Amino acid sequence: MHHSFLFSAFFFFLPVLPVDRSLIIQANCWHDSCDRTVGRAVTKLNEISNLDNDFENAVVDPWIEQSEASVKWKIENKTSPWQTDNAAPTPLNGVNYLRVDRGTSLSFSIAILRSQPFKILPGNDNAIFSFSFWIRSKWPQFTNLELYLAKEENESLLLSLYNYSDTNNFAWQSQLVSLTDETSSTLTLVFYAYCGLDMEDAVAIDDLRFITPSTTSNPSSSSTESTAVTDFVTTETSKDTTDVTDVSTTSTPLKTTSGPEEQTTTTISTSDCSSYLERDTGMTCWTLEGKCYCFLRNNTAGLSWVNADAFCKSGNMTLVSLETEEEDELIYNHVKTKPEMSNAKYWSSGKYSVDQDHFWEWASTEPFQPFIYTNWSPGEPDENRFGHCVYLDFKNDFSSGYWEDLLCTYPRRFICESIS
Repeated sequence: MHHSFLFSAFFFFLPVLPVDRSLIIQANCWHDSCDRTVGRAVTKLNEISNLDNDFENAVVDPWIEQSEASVKWKIENKTSPWQTDNAAPTPLNGVNYLRVDRGTSLSFSIAILRSQPFKILPGNDNAIFSFSFWIRSKWPQFTNLELYLAKEENESLLLSLYNYSDTNNFAWQSQLVSLTDETSSTLTLVFYAYCGLDMEDAVAIDDLRFITPSTTSNPSSSSTESTAVTDFVTTETSKDTTDVTDVSTTSTPLKTTSGPEEQTTTTISTSDCSSYLERDTGMTCWTLEGKCYCFLRNNTAGLSWVNADAFCKSGNMTLVSLETEEEDELIYNHVKTKPEMSNAKYWSSGKYSVDQDHFWEWASTEPFQPFIYTNWSPGEPDENRFGHCVYLDFKNDFSSGYWEDLLCTYPRRFICESIS
């Protein structure tokens, strides 16, 4: 999405100095335990589950404040906000959250928050990081929150959430991102918050949580309940390009397998999916007509198309490609038998050609196949251009079409299918 001329002109006249990226490696201490956790060289590695923080204990640890002097991350309590004329909405959980404090002068700068170092150990290559956030901005898409994965002083962008930056945003959102690393390198996660000069500008985060296979299941236990992350609260975000809507939250223990109530006459056996993502607690899998399909659970926030694609591939699967009417109808009819799924929106592998050849294609396995069969909703696709992807809106009727396009950066649930 392109920035408006108004935004561009506004940004041009801001007195912002270039940011020295080397500063992100050097921590400027803002909390009492800084000497203990930062020091001259960070050598202590942390269990990934020990990095969770919902800020209800009123401390930033085990995360590290690295902001410039003019701004800092500060814990705010919903009942006593420091900026009463721009108070945060009620958080999804508890009363405390971490917010960018610009001081009385409302200075523009970059607030930086880094996790303590950790490793994704072999076998945990499906690690998921989840957090909730609130962004508000006087100028659309000006205030921003970015998340990076740092590895050996190189940082890779995972998320950029500027699409939520709007003066009318008064709702917390929730986001999941998949973390992968096959080298067992030392890693850190880094938040960058770009908060503007106006009273309306705000960035806040909360509920920082990690989920890995080792912390969400206990193979030796006969119970299917989560043994470590039973209080993980996620949200489904309904977000279109034209507005910001409320989020609904559901608190539920994570499961390791599908329950009996999820079986249908079209399911052969969920054990046929055992070599794919069946063991992932965030997914529900069925075998339909000899192929495994895994759906992101209805109590879990979605991912961008790119992250959903990477997540499926991490389980030796791909985003679903509906190349025939028979498969399309099979998936649609199955989802409509599940009340908890029947009104949801799921990414498919459909994407406007990356080569800008002016056609839609199934971007699952190369060579990508152009659309031959289609089932678009009326008026869709309304954005035939690069950067748009196809999601399935199960609120719509199959006969009138239920495929729609959207910017690939928006979060959606998704469907993975086994590679035939």
